[in-house]
Amino acid sequence: MTARILKQDSADLGFAMAALLTRAISLAEFRDWADHVITRTPAGQIPDWFFDLSMLDDDARRALAVLEIVPFTPYEPDLDANGPSDALAGIAHLRGRPAPTDHDPVTTPARAAAALDRHPEVRTRFRALFPFIELPEPA
Repeated sequence: MTARILKQDSADLGFAMAALLTRAISLAEFRDWADHVITRTPAGQIPDWFFDLSMLDDDARRALAVLEIVPFTPYEPDLDANGPSDALAGIAHLRGRPAPTDHDPVTTPARAAAALDRHPEVRTRFRALFPFIELPEPA
């Protein structure tokens, strides 16, 4: 399956960026995802700028660096509503990586966990997009 990373269909890239912004994944895991896409996509089907995502420097400001590389705003329609977006924050909490409360004062651990329970499709999508990341089961 070809990753959806192009302007006309950027749902996979949008999901990966949302996972990075909610701290569901680290910058290193984002780079691993980019490498994963590169190794599984036929030659010539990956835009040149995408290779830069797999080489992001650890010192790079996470969101800013990615946004400077991608020449458009990726869009994942399934994350438009608050529930699915909060479910990604639920994955961050589940992995012990919650966003600092000064960045996201609304999404409490309880709200994030409840959103993840209400939106199991987010967990399924996460596992499909990041098969190299072990996702713990909720307690």
